[in-house]
Amino acid sequence: MKKLIVIALALIVVSTIGFSQKNQKNNIRSEVMAYMKSNVFPVILEQQEIYLKNLSENERAEILNLKKERYSQSADNTKSNRYALNQEITRKVEEITSKYQELNTAYEQTINSHKKIWIKDIEAIRNKSDLSESAKGKSSDHLNRFFNKAETSTWMLLWDKDKAGNMQKNMHMKNSFSKKGGKNHMSHMANPEISSYINKNIIPVVSKERSLFDKKLTKKEKEIINAARDKIEVRKIMFKSWYASEDFVAGQRAKDSSFDNMRADMQKSMEEVRAIAKTHSNEIDESMKNIKSHAEQWKTDILALSNANNKKTEGFINKKMHRAQTPVFFLLFNPDKANDVDLFGLDKQSELKVTVYPNPAANFANITVLNAVGSNLKVTLYTKSGEFKKDLYNAVNQQNRLNLKIDTKELDNDIYIVKVNYQNNNISRKIVVKH
Repeated sequence: MKKLIVIALALIVVSTIGFSQKNQKNNIRSEVMAYMKSNVFPVILEQQEIYLKNLSENERAEILNLKKERYSQSADNTKSNRYALNQEITRKVEEITSKYQELNTAYEQTINSHKKIWIKDIEAIRNKSDLSESAKGKSSDHLNRFFNKAETSTWMLLWDKDKAGNMQKNMHMKNSFSKKGGKNHMSHMANPEISSYINKNIIPVVSKERSLFDKKLTKKEKEIINAARDKIEVRKIMFKSWYASEDFVAGQRAKDSSFDNMRADMQKSMEEVRAIAKTHSNEIDESMKNIKSHAEQWKTDILALSNANNKKTEGFINKKMHRAQTPVFFLLFNPDKANDVDLFGLDKQSELKVTVYPNPAANFANITVLNAVGSNLKVTLYTKSGEFKKDLYNAVNQQNRLNLKIDTKELDNDIYIVKVNYQNNNISRKIVVKH
């Protein structure tokens, strides 16, 4: 009888402690959310409004529609379909944000200026609890991942203040967005060892499953997929040519009706591919099982080869690995032409990028050059008629992100050309000086 009483008392004590801990977690969660609503959300909302004001009317409408589509998904939709849709929505928003590098930088700097204080305050709230050190450590990791994700303008534009109550849950989600503009986690990925590993270990597995799956598609479905593949390649060529030209201006669309026609055509093709993915959802899930069984080992190996064992690199690899497992990507993957560029987009990680801002410039202009490391980099200023004005930089560059500043007060009101030469790449940018 005494044993039964002792056991009963022990159970009461354990259940009371469990209830108390659960209650404490709920209280801490509520306090953190109250802090977020008072301190974090207003900053994000203000930055969102600033960014949207700088977009075109069509771009603002597109982002609002994408947000609506993202938050109105049916709960009956399969997990893989929801993930594929969210990835596609993210990609469409990234197409817009990639044209606004100066806005992206300004937003990131704003969040970074607050982030340390926010994290310190939230951790102080959490440290008041009796959670284990292990639990607090995991919580801190989730918090850092959340704010790393919140630094990206793509995430910010898709953020909905009316859905902000879900952000507490989102703090425990893995980073889904990468930073455009190339931070260190991207440059670490662009090395021959990783390319070789992908081509030797990952491509054959994905190619085999995709080739086998082809037998399940109708002739019409294959034609739709092949047409979408061709359009993606044409789009890459068009954007690359425009980006390298002096007519390119960050934050503006190409003044060419062929680009508008291409976008409309691409949108129609992708809708058709998504419809095929939906039709074959269960079959795609089955084909993906073998790929997913290797995913963790692939991630571990690539992270080791990247020589950058940090959260940002890990997040970048996670994103690329998730991308390789989405139904739409699986359908568009071409086993006959597959390489590391198709799977991980490594060409973008080493691609020369140049932005000039503000433009027009009154007193000064900033020139940012990305991914021009280890070889001679030459940046030269010319008049619009091609007359040499001055060398802005001519040396072997060792910085992944090189920032140059031009004093435009000494220049007359006119159009000037900045020419950037690195290895076999030549990019030109117009600067309009207007005092």
